[in-house]
Amino acid sequence: MYRIMYKINRIDSRYCVGCGTCVTLCPRKAIGFSVLGSDIVAIVDESRCTDCGLCVLICPGINNVYVDDRSVLDSLLREFRVKAVYFGWSRDENIRFWSASGGIVTSFLRYLVEKKVVSYVLVTKHRFLSAYPNITGRVEDIVRSSGSIYFKTFTLAKLGKLLELVRRGHRVAIVGLPCMLGVVRKVLPRKLRERVIFIGLVCYHINTFWYLKYVFSKFSPSLRAKPISVSPRKGGWPGKIVLRYRVNNSVKEVEVGHFSLWNAIPRFEFTAPKGCLYCYDHIAVGGDVVVADAWHPKFFGKDTLGVSLVIVKTDKGLELIRKAAEEGFIELIDAKSVDAYTAQYRNFFIRTIQTLVRRAIFYRRFGVIFKFPREAFIEILRLAIISLLERVPFIYAYAITRVFEKLIYIFSVPSIEGRLYIRYRDDPQLFFRTIKVLTLKT
Repeated sequence: MYRIMYKINRIDSRYCVGCGTCVTLCPRKAIGFSVLGSDIVAIVDESRCTDCGLCVLICPGINNVYVDDRSVLDSLLREFRVKAVYFGWSRDENIRFWSASGGIVTSFLRYLVEKKVVSYVLVTKHRFLSAYPNITGRVEDIVRSSGSIYFKTFTLAKLGKLLELVRRGHRVAIVGLPCMLGVVRKVLPRKLRERVIFIGLVCYHINTFWYLKYVFSKFSPSLRAKPISVSPRKGGWPGKIVLRYRVNNSVKEVEVGHFSLWNAIPRFEFTAPKGCLYCYDHIAVGGDVVVADAWHPKFFGKDTLGVSLVIVKTDKGLELIRKAAEEGFIELIDAKSVDAYTAQYRNFFIRTIQTLVRRAIFYRRFGVIFKFPREAFIEILRLAIISLLERVPFIYAYAITRVFEKLIYIFSVPSIEGRLYIRYRDDPQLFFRTIKVLTLKT
């Protein structure tokens, strides 16, 4: 288990990433969901809390900030250890189109259930303006849960029930973000882990709920329109979300493309919870099979149905993914590790350096910061903007964000940032030398 560097007795809601673990595992039921500012977070009921510290040990947001540097370095190096890499998609054309990134996860889960490899799967389904976790053994429920959700899902609020199923002898599959898989591995006894298949989703970061409100306001068809629901990303590749509004007595739908949703504002992490800003596991090192968008020159701009990048981390995952292909559920194309690094270079390289620089800023390691002055300047500016957007009322946050959105494109900030960080992708020796300096301080 990772070692927490500082003594903390309770979770800090500022770092909540929306996994939901603390709510279900708190022995005193002292934690619940609540609105804090413009976001939904886990809040401790002071009258019930006994300061046992369990929530701190399992909280991925707290772990991201306060874990020791040696554990961070170990996790970063494990990201590059893979058994196999593939490009793939579902052989069911309907699933491929109406899922995110080719429908690999949906069809893989379908294989696991139909062939009775597992009895239950934990998935997340979108409903109206929020998401909810669902433990199911039905293929139709799995298909309905397809698509990518970019906001807090509290998926592990069902973790207690899932652990009970595992203890009873059932085999289960879990689909989750890297932080969620890490929590499950932490609380699950080693002897029971063989009953669980971990399917990871590569994650840049999730968005706080104020960004959902921002998106609804930005694309609103009328000043009188009231938000009803938002769909997951699906419908081809790169896909789209559908916003539904009530205007007078009718319902109006607005389609928002992936790059309109995932524009400069979330790309620069202005919409990320603080717990995500210090995350050091974006490739799901705890997964048996890890799936991501295949942002690769071979497919990007050439395929409209959807292609997934499949990174296999364990022998168990390799055996299962190959059997799913042999049984005709998915199509796999052999790839190399370098293809994974190309398709997801921001998560493998750029995001890693950014996270480590932020940790140096958080701990005021000035000797390390002065070695990377340009990176430190960008991250200090980013953290200041995020802090500002957190503190002001939504109406001001909306106006400030629209201005930032325009300025970012006018001054070509993405290309400036790209030129600064791209050298870490192009020079592996520089990359690994840098992460050693930032984690070991030598």
